[in-house]
Amino acid sequence: MLLIDSNGDRVVIGAYCTNSYQQASEGAAYVFTRSGTTWSQEALLLETPQVNNNLFGNHVSINGNGDVLVASNYTNNNSSAITVFTRSGTTWTQEYRSDYVPYPVGSQIHSLDISANGKVIAVGIPHCTVGVKTNAGSVNLYKRNTSNVWYLYHTYVKYNTQNDDEVGTSVSLSGDGAILAIGTKEAGYNNLTSAGAVDIIV
Repeated sequence: MLLIDSNGDRVVIGAYCTNSYQQASEGAAYVFTRSGTTWSQEALLLETPQVNNNLFGNHVSINGNGDVLVASNYTNNNSSAITVFTRSGTTWTQEYRSDYVPYPVGSQIHSLDISANGKVIAVGIPHCTVGVKTNAGSVNLYKRNTSNVWYLYHTYVKYNTQNDDEVGTSVSLSGDGAILAIGTKEAGYNNLTSAGAVDIIV
């Protein structure tokens, strides 16, 4: 997984199978920056704490100005978390790490996006169980307040969700984070099974 900022000056690359500090497949995120036509590594980002087989960097996203990025992990115990880093000059600092996503069954993150203004994050969890519906899926939304504190402010669950809908297979936020598009892989439509759907949330 990789993404480039709106200015085309920074790229974040998720390397989730990277071995670091003797941790097998702990994962990492690399940031490269451009000067003219020359690209160079700006940062190697690791989550804290570092854990074997956490596969950190399986999904990454960077905001428009290239000064806020988010990366997720993908653990072996059916759960995931996100970590947010912010940049000052050329120095990146871990600003936030979420609790593991709240649904305990099938909670691995499969899609991730940060708004261009760096204030909203959408996290797709398509294989989680919702109520008694397996693989129904959901989307967690995180917001950054005026004190630069991140918090989980909403979990989207589709009305009348069904088994294997896989809500959150893909997510995309508008620049200001006010509009969210959610891909649902296996949704039925007009008596068609597995037709798929996109929901627009405002």
